[in-house]
Amino acid sequence: MLNTLLDAQTLVRLWDAPGPAVQRTIEAGGWGRPHARQRRVCMRRMNRHLIMVIVPLMLHVSAPWCWAGFQEGYNAFSRGDYATALREWLPLAQQGDARAQGNLGGMYDLGLGVPRNSAEAVKWYQRAAEQGLAGAQYDLGVMYHQGRGIPQNYGQAIHWFRRAADQGVAIAQFHLGQMYELGLGVPQDFVQAYFWLNLAAARLPTGTGELWPPQYHDDAVGARDWVAQWMTPAQLAQAQECSRTWQPKPETPSALLSPRTPPAQPQELPLVWRVQARLKAVGFDPGPVDGAFGPQTRDALRWFQNSEGLAPTGELDEQTLNALGVR
Repeated sequence: MLNTLLDAQTLVRLWDAPGPAVQRTIEAGGWGRPHARQRRVCMRRMNRHLIMVIVPLMLHVSAPWCWAGFQEGYNAFSRGDYATALREWLPLAQQGDARAQGNLGGMYDLGLGVPRNSAEAVKWYQRAAEQGLAGAQYDLGVMYHQGRGIPQNYGQAIHWFRRAADQGVAIAQFHLGQMYELGLGVPQDFVQAYFWLNLAAARLPTGTGELWPPQYHDDAVGARDWVAQWMTPAQLAQAQECSRTWQPKPETPSALLSPRTPPAQPQELPLVWRVQARLKAVGFDPGPVDGAFGPQTRDALRWFQNSEGLAPTGELDEQTLNALGVR
């Protein structure tokens, strides 16, 4: 789930425990300013993790038939039947269903059942994001940051990352923190950078089989600790206090409110699930699209890697994910 529930003691421990970079700085007894080479390293780290997500989420719906149509599309999408998913979701999206709009954006973004079309992806992400769909807000922020399907605009990227981050999307908090760290679209602000990176470090999972692989948690911790090197003790204390008192601010689109609300579902799909969907879309059969990284999925990944001139390791390394277009 996006909003991982942590008890207060765990949050305090995660937020206040200095990582290696902070510890070395404290021991050295000095604070400084980042130089150009370190900023370039930060930029590369940020670009590496600007990944796109498909958002087959379950929000509030206005009528039982609408819920049934969305579920039909979800079931079809889960088994790799993208034509049926498109047929079920397109009318809902055209009628204003934010979940279906976000899903169409993901399908056009990844080329699942339709030709890849970044401009069309942006159109549907925008419609879903404006209705308060957190996953689509994050995706739209990525599109603005990278200038895909729309002119690059760091100010707009900040706007959409912030809306998603305010709702508790940890990966959006991570990227928002890095933009404050680098001064992209906003004045450079290490207190804000630490605050958002601290939240992300506490909320991104540390184990495998979660929504995001553990490397994202590790990078959030590393980014947070790197920022801390350039902060005074007073600034660090201020940022940590803001982290402790932060609460998510969910957006509830009034147009989707209904007394007959289905159970909440995860807002984003696990990495393996998305890899399986993409493998199937490009002609490599991973077996059931079920989020399980089994032998058939691993074999399909090896065949894909071989076709791309990559080492056929069967592992989800960065080069493979980039070649698949899921990050």
